[in-house]
Amino acid sequence: MRIKLGALTATLALVLTLAPTGGAAGTPTQPGRSDGAADSARAAKADEALAKARGLFKPKRVKDRHLVHADEHGDATMVLRDLRLRYRDLSSSERKAADALFARPTEGVADPNGHGYPAAAPLKHDCSSQVCIHWVNDKQYEDAPDLADGPDSNTTPDWIDTNVATFDKVWTHIVDEMGYRAPLSDATSPDPGPTDQLDIYLKELGGQGLYGYCTTDDPDLTRWDVSAYCVIDDDFAGFPAGPLKSLKVTAAHEFFHAVQFAYDIGEDRWLMEGTAAWIEDEVYDSINDNIQFLANSPLRQPGFPLDYGGDGYLYGSWIFWKFLSEYFGSKN
Repeated sequence: MRIKLGALTATLALVLTLAPTGGAAGTPTQPGRSDGAADSARAAKADEALAKARGLFKPKRVKDRHLVHADEHGDATMVLRDLRLRYRDLSSSERKAADALFARPTEGVADPNGHGYPAAAPLKHDCSSQVCIHWVNDKQYEDAPDLADGPDSNTTPDWIDTNVATFDKVWTHIVDEMGYRAPLSDATSPDPGPTDQLDIYLKELGGQGLYGYCTTDDPDLTRWDVSAYCVIDDDFAGFPAGPLKSLKVTAAHEFFHAVQFAYDIGEDRWLMEGTAAWIEDEVYDSINDNIQFLANSPLRQPGFPLDYGGDGYLYGSWIFWKFLSEYFGSKN
């Protein structure tokens, strides 16, 4: 049975709106780092953030795709978020490397980091009133999804239609029904795409140990609320839950990161990942992919603080938000 979430939505929205505490990730308004001299502690953390982000996209094989929301460096969304918040502590040459990591995987762009599309790959897009799905339209490239077009013969591959419909459902549930902010416009971004909708790029990510991620190329480094774009696996082939279920929970999880960015990109990791894992269950109650995270959660390790971030615990904290949604929802 689904429950009313008005009280929890208001509470969580208030938490996300509050000014960050600074935390481990720094602040977007901190002083810039010069090439010759900088605070050594901040510089070291910035260098570490860049190294982790670079490590995300190195080609690798993943035999077990059951736990691929995070790789050995941590969740891609949070790794890139941390790099964004440390950007001003990077040297000028390091900023260029970071800019390449934040750049969208657009057509014809050479990508030394391995996270973009091949330079010659033909790129197409299909948009609703809310989202734009971008994909490689040639099966010779590994980033291309299933390009089959079934009985509707609308010239758009069926898997693309499914992606558009899935993200539209997620948007409607989270923004229109639950009342969260919509992702911010990316009109001022260096490469905002053909329209003002939220951009989602399909790319082969499963072999790198990822379902998907969201990041920002918003040029305003002084803001806590920023626009976002997302990248998800092109076909979810070989994922234990199957392609469609994996797409659905990934869409809910990553879309909620884009919503969080519209409030505060600097919030604590446990809140951002815990609520993103929680929202999977709220949008798609019957899939239960987030059950896997309960092995490291307050249920199994009640002696750990809720905001403990090790051993996948930040994902398992979704059960706390589930408790709040049931507790406060029953009062409405």
